[in-house]
Amino acid sequence: MKPSHVLRAIILLLTLGFSLFSCKKDEPSSNGNNDISNIIADAYIYAYPIILMKITEDVMTNVPQPAGNGHAPVNQISHIHVVPDYNFTNVVSPNVDTFYSIAWLNLDNEPMVVSVPDATLYKPEGKDWRYYLLQLMDAWSNVFASPGVRTTSTGAQNFIITGPNWSGVVPGGMIQYASPTNMVWINGRTFVKDQSDIATVVAFQNAISLMPLSAWPGPYVPPIGEINDSIDTQTPPNIQVANLSVQKYFQMLCDLLPKNPAAPYDSVMVRNLAKLGITPGGKFDLSKFSEDEQVAIENGYANGKIELNNSSQTVQKINSNGWGYILQDIGTYGNNYETRAFIALIGLGANLPEDAVYPTTDKDNTDQPLNTSHEYTITFPAGQTPPAQGFWSITMYNDQHFLVQNQIDRYAIGSYNGLQLNNDSSLTLYIQKNNPGNDKESNWLPTSEIDGSSFNLMMRIYWPGDPVLNNQWEIPAVVRVN
Repeated sequence: MKPSHVLRAIILLLTLGFSLFSCKKDEPSSNGNNDISNIIADAYIYAYPIILMKITEDVMTNVPQPAGNGHAPVNQISHIHVVPDYNFTNVVSPNVDTFYSIAWLNLDNEPMVVSVPDATLYKPEGKDWRYYLLQLMDAWSNVFASPGVRTTSTGAQNFIITGPNWSGVVPGGMIQYASPTNMVWINGRTFVKDQSDIATVVAFQNAISLMPLSAWPGPYVPPIGEINDSIDTQTPPNIQVANLSVQKYFQMLCDLLPKNPAAPYDSVMVRNLAKLGITPGGKFDLSKFSEDEQVAIENGYANGKIELNNSSQTVQKINSNGWGYILQDIGTYGNNYETRAFIALIGLGANLPEDAVYPTTDKDNTDQPLNTSHEYTITFPAGQTPPAQGFWSITMYNDQHFLVQNQIDRYAIGSYNGLQLNNDSSLTLYIQKNNPGNDKESNWLPTSEIDGSSFNLMMRIYWPGDPVLNNQWEIPAVVRVN
């Protein structure tokens, strides 16, 4: 889950590294105002992730010291030690399977060093190691690295995260992750089995450290963060982006580009932006355009917003028995700007498919909306539970995408629940408001007790196996049984 409403918007734009130079406004294209309008619409979608990332960073780092909600000053880490329940409404589709460790880095001056403890020393019951993932995203929300048990090892690790202009020597024994931008978001996740597992997870998180290279190996006391009273910390970042004027939006892009450059594959977009004075460190001035051109720019800006909100219809999804999910261009998007912006809009911070896949559904096997007035089952044939080397789960959400109150305070069910197999080794989950009986309660995911309420389900598959990544595994339908 995302730690506060700040994360409501959230994933991705590009791995960058292309050096841009001109700050001078070129003359608009002679092809007319339609061309101007189209360029602006495309530019809105192109820039959406980095604008959202910047506003999210500003809100989450505007604190004097790390808090337990994911907020911390720049270059400091905040660990979240809370499992959400139905009272939590800060973000949609909250995750009840992991605790988060959040940090926003500024690599302008020097690299940062992250140290992670031995995951075998904090293992949950029934496992040999603790699953964790430290997702590293650049300013465009591309995942440029994901250190953790999948990619490195279960042992203690020291990582150095460097910016695009750093040319120093990596200390011995450290793994280097080179960011293409000076802004970096660390979005760490650590598996939590249940309430009895929390103390061990907290101990693991508290053993993670973050400090500048110049302070390595410590001890290090981070400075008190500075508070900027002009930053709006109450309005969710996605709403703040939606409220930006065209002037402010593209001036922010100009300001962000020098330290967070566009990628080489953005060359066409970069040339088009320059035609309208949108350049690294440049000044975008709407008043310098003719009246007709200003109208075309405003129209293009409005069209870009509409196109982004409608992009769910065009983003390529895989459908398996009513479950939909995205495998292509997720986490690292290249120049697929529409998917990148759409993911940022609905859930900034999406993982690489190799780390996690998120099938969702709100329909049953007859294509009818899921509703608490009915009872449902999900049956996995023998040996066909979600292929996950980390873990898998299914979480219940209401029609507002929040957790639902239920009589046993169970909000998700999955591979860590001690599920009971049928006689033929298949696995049946029971999705309903009423207890299916003592012999089935272990496999019960309760819905809301309010009759007639619609709901949806999200499956999380952490460290999915090849059958998922190759689209060779079929998700069973949600079957209505009454």
